This record gives sequence, C-alpha cells and structure tokens, in this order.
Amino acid sequence: METGKAVYKLLKDSTEVGNLCGDRIYPELAAQDADLPFIVYTIQDTTPAGTKNSTSKLDTARVELYCVGADYSDIMDLGIAVRSALDRTSGTVAGVEVQSMNFE
Repeated sequence: METGKAVYKLLKDSTEVGNLCGDRIYPELAAQDADLPFIVYTIQDTTPAGTKNSTSKLDTARVELYCVGADYSDIMDLGIAVRSALDRTSGTVAGVEVQSMNFE
C-alpha cells in the first residue's frame, strides 16, 4: 500500500534522475504547466499474497512511470535513468520493506 513512497524516494535520491529532471517527480499527475522534463508515476494495482488467517505481509504492486519531455533523446535518457534507479532494488526504502523491484 505504500509503494509510492518507495518509488518516489528511489527516484528522488538518484543522481542520474536528478541531473535530468531535478525534483520534478509527481504521483498520478503533473500540473499542466509543469517544467519539462518530469516523471509521473502511478500505482496501477496492488495484489496481496493470500494467507489463511492473517493479513498479507507481501503485496505485489504494478507501477507505471511516464517520462515527459520536449525531446525524444532526453526522454530516452530519463527512462534509462529511471530504470537504473528502480530495477532490482530491495531493502527498506522510506520505511517500506521492498523485497524486489523488477522491470517489465
């Protein structure tokens, strides 16, 4: 349920992402007049792991990220930086226990 916190923290802490878009990282939507380039992330769905008699301690979340900019080359560079910041990440991030993030 707190997937967005981890995604935001990893992107914000990435030097590569910061060099390309600063701190213009938005959940769900960006303002119409937001400076380019920027990233928008949205949690598409969260599926809890089934248990017999307890709440799920492991959720699988699907996140979509949109890199928005004026130039195709810049957007591709930002996409590569985003993937590098997130793919195969694990551990505790912004208080959220992350087992693994995988690029699909």
